[in-house]
Amino acid sequence: MVENTPMNLESIRVFVALAISLIGFSDVSAQEEPGKKKIMEMYELYTGYTFSDPSDFCIDEPKSFHEVFVLGSFASDLGCSSEHVLVKDNLGEIDSLSSMAFKANGWLDPLKRNDLALKWVMEVLLAWSNPLAVGNTDFDKDFTPTFHPPAVNNVNGEIQVVVWVKRPAGMTRANRYYEFTVLFDEAGNTLSKRRDSAFSARY
Repeated sequence: MVENTPMNLESIRVFVALAISLIGFSDVSAQEEPGKKKIMEMYELYTGYTFSDPSDFCIDEPKSFHEVFVLGSFASDLGCSSEHVLVKDNLGEIDSLSSMAFKANGWLDPLKRNDLALKWVMEVLLAWSNPLAVGNTDFDKDFTPTFHPPAVNNVNGEIQVVVWVKRPAGMTRANRYYEFTVLFDEAGNTLSKRRDSAFSARY
């Protein structure tokens, strides 16, 4: 992919804003044309990458976030992976636009922040992954970490989300897992992401 310079980033913002104003967000669907095609064109312009097969372009509409689209690409061994988001008329990397998406969906109410942070992780960062709400027998085996349901912790004004995730099977005969931790500040900015406690359980 080609890295964008500040000059063509401004051109991209103008193009994205114009494109959305022409088709209208109420008419955009992640599943239907012309919305999907138009958003794919924006994505190609932004990244400098052209899809030889349009079906390799991945797009999802998280149900908990208004005017947000998760964008990514398909790989045969991993499936779709989240890379960017479109928030209103702003297209960029997911972490750089979390605060904007939160503010447009109720973040100013402190009572909603924990729920929004958890849903952002589950529906946006892990849009095409398999976050686990409940454990399974793989966690009962010897020398495996202890399972916990998705958790939100408040530490020194920051919001921490911790979720167990099941990785794509890939080419191995094993279920693979990791614990995903994301930290947000009080403004909704993404501070850090990390993967811990990875393990595999053969079947």
